[in-house]
Amino acid sequence: MNSVIDILNKIDELINNCLQFLITLDPDNFDTNYNGAFSALKQARLLRETIDLESLDAESEKILKKIDINTKLIKKEYDNVIRNYSTEIDNIRIEMRNISNKRKLASYSKGEL
Repeated sequence: MNSVIDILNKIDELINNCLQFLITLDPDNFDTNYNGAFSALKQARLLRETIDLESLDAESEKILKKIDINTKLIKKEYDNVIRNYSTEIDNIRIEMRNISNKRKLASYSKGEL
């Protein structure tokens, strides 16, 4: 795997793996998929450091553009994951506040009887 094209193809594969991990992320597989996505990105970065992007041929440029598009998709998907979990946390917080208020109301009601 010495050629720039081979390395770029491997980076593209890792970026696609990362994206798939993020797309399929849910509470049941969060640890596995999040760590898988992080690991794939880390490996892609290490590979990226081994090549010189200054002197690329047309085929390499094509692969690099594909990688660029997929990295933007990763950013969007990661933002979606954060937004979804933030919304879930907010919903849980509201639910807990409602339960607390119901307990207070029940406590006050018992005191008046």
